[in-house]
Amino acid sequence: MSRPSVVVFDLGKVLVDFDYGIAIRRFAERSEAGMEQIKRLVDSPIQVEFESGKITTNEFFAALRDGAGFRGDRAEFVSIFADIFWPMETMIAFFERLKLLGIPTCVFSNTNEIAIRHIRERFPFYSRFDQYILSFEVGAMKPDEPIYDMVEQRTGE
Repeated sequence: MSRPSVVVFDLGKVLVDFDYGIAIRRFAERSEAGMEQIKRLVDSPIQVEFESGKITTNEFFAALRDGAGFRGDRAEFVSIFADIFWPMETMIAFFERLKLLGIPTCVFSNTNEIAIRHIRERFPFYSRFDQYILSFEVGAMKPDEPIYDMVEQRTGE
């Protein structure tokens, strides 16, 4: 088997698992809206706009605050929506082995600024990737072709 020139990882459900239900429950405790209404907000096009970089964190916060009657401030909102991740140790160990072998690695993920700030702070392995292709930074999301074109451009693969 030949040595790969780069290994590209998704982030969510590969290196870190997550559950938006955690955020929805915590958000509901501080909001006029119930969990179902908040879930609909989170699952609405606003999430896609946020993860594709079409709206800022402030705009995402304002939309969910206003839509749910959230009684907290922006910092509390960010904390609630960030603290939903935990490491997937087997895949992190695989990533670490690739690093020891000197194989370049890349993160390729539909994600957002809130998640990435949290992951960068909480999970040391994240800073060790060679490249990052993040939907909110490049303005495109999987499964749309432009983000795959970006992977090809940046990795040469």
